[in-house]
Amino acid sequence: MSHPNESAGPDRSGAPDPSRSGFAETFAKGARTPKRGLAPGRRVWKTALGLPVLAGVGIGAVALATLGASQVRFDDGKEQAVAAQQPQLTKTGSPLPSAKPGKAPGEAPGAKKPGDAATPGGGEKSPSGTPTAPKKSPKPEIKKPAPPREAKVTYEGIAGPGCPTPPRGGYHQAGVHGEVGVGWYGLSGGSTRDGGCSGQFTSVPMSGDPKKDTDNNVMWWWEPGPQSRSCQVSVYVPSGPSERDVQGSPTHYQVLSDPFNGGTKVGDFAVDQVAHRGSWQSAGTFPVRQNKIGVKLMDRGDNHAPGRDRAHHGAGAVKVTCHD
Repeated sequence: MSHPNESAGPDRSGAPDPSRSGFAETFAKGARTPKRGLAPGRRVWKTALGLPVLAGVGIGAVALATLGASQVRFDDGKEQAVAAQQPQLTKTGSPLPSAKPGKAPGEAPGAKKPGDAATPGGGEKSPSGTPTAPKKSPKPEIKKPAPPREAKVTYEGIAGPGCPTPPRGGYHQAGVHGEVGVGWYGLSGGSTRDGGCSGQFTSVPMSGDPKKDTDNNVMWWWEPGPQSRSCQVSVYVPSGPSERDVQGSPTHYQVLSDPFNGGTKVGDFAVDQVAHRGSWQSAGTFPVRQNKIGVKLMDRGDNHAPGRDRAHHGAGAVKVTCHD
């Protein structure tokens, strides 16, 4: 009776099957990778073309690929799956673009992270990320000072020879004498006709000394009242038929609160009559004291020098314009 060939069945003695171990050894040699780590972006598959692949080994390889294993190492005959460190390939073989890090759940749009540096200058970032200029606070509006108030005219008056007498004012000549050729004399024309004046004026003889006055003088005065604080004084320089009629060069005047009291003088001025014959001349603005203001013509002057023999001052109209 023949015995079945024990070698025909599966060997349970524990000895390795030469046919199977040879195939596995061949596959391991073909698939083994160098012990140094694989460089990123490279995938080493050295499976020999044409070798038959067992169904079980193929299924295992597919499973490893599905799990993202990029390398298979066989050390001492043991299989180990290495975690994928390479980017996944698209269908064309190109790496997929790396995903941008997402925002943490609940993070508000535009919220600053702890590591974000502040923008220099305190400016805020625009939606594009470019720092914008810091907002400037509006400059305070500077108010321009109001223009000075124009002074109100409170009084106007005119006085002189041939002029109406102003209320509580007047015209007066002191030291008059009629010595022929060298004394006082009046002329019917040559002065102003403003304010009702007739145009007449008086020629006043000079003292003979340009630095000394005598008792010969002419006075004009007004009473503007308490509402007037100052008055602008103007004198009219007449023009006579003779050169000596109006020859003050200059003619001196005093401004007083009381023309009959020399101690009340508040100012003085001089007018070159020779250069301004036939015109009004502004003498300036002077204060009003005790509600009154007056002007006094002084007689100092040289009347003996060549061309000035018997020279006279011309006394015409004087006016004041007063303000509050």
